[in-house]
Amino acid sequence: MLCEDVADAPHTRWECRCSPYYHNTALYPLIDVLQRALHWHLDEPVEAKLETLEHFVHQSPLPLDEAVPLLATLLSLPLPAERYPPLALPPQLQRQKTFEALLAVFLARAADQPVLLMIEDLHWVDPTTVEWLSLAVDQVPTTALCLLVTCRPEFQVPWGSRSYLTQVTLTRLPRPQVAQMVTHVLGGKLLPPDVLQHVLENTDGVPLFVDELTKMVLESGLLTEREGHYALTRPVAALAIPATLQDSLMARLDR
Repeated sequence: MLCEDVADAPHTRWECRCSPYYHNTALYPLIDVLQRALHWHLDEPVEAKLETLEHFVHQSPLPLDEAVPLLATLLSLPLPAERYPPLALPPQLQRQKTFEALLAVFLARAADQPVLLMIEDLHWVDPTTVEWLSLAVDQVPTTALCLLVTCRPEFQVPWGSRSYLTQVTLTRLPRPQVAQMVTHVLGGKLLPPDVLQHVLENTDGVPLFVDELTKMVLESGLLTEREGHYALTRPVAALAIPATLQDSLMARLDR
């Protein structure tokens, strides 16, 4: 919904998510963001990737001869030694300068237009990214950078309470919002009342379950599309409703 609300406003949006598989990979979400921002292709030549990286860094106040090697190392991009000699920095200093380079490229973009940086599933974040985020949070009040992170309730953010930070606790959706979400998933079309009632009763307001169950109903073969709505082709009793979100996801995998 946030992305839809700001869609018409000039801004740069970068989004990524943490993963339990990369919990021990330093700066994994930020590497993901950079790769998306650079629009690299798997079969793209190294020289072309380097040219894109140089152009990207050039938009910030960072010197190319320092920032490019730092970010290239982060992105596992080999550099020609004749153009970029190794920096030969102590590990702790290289870490610090890498943090500064990452922050500088985000802030440089925010100087041109607002930046929305979204990091999902922060409960799986690696410790190094947490350190960098703490630096970024310090800069938020003075820049056009909006940082949005999502996490499970048990995760404790390390930067504590601040006047410019807003914490939103998401609870189960009430039935009117579930009905709105179902209609949104269906592209504005309405379900038959009996089918909608099944979705309302079985999803218990869990957004992901609402999304999955609505798609399962749509793929069940029990509905036919009419102008502005769907109609049942068989009795609703023929619809097998999964008891849990896991059952719904497993049914999708089976299909």
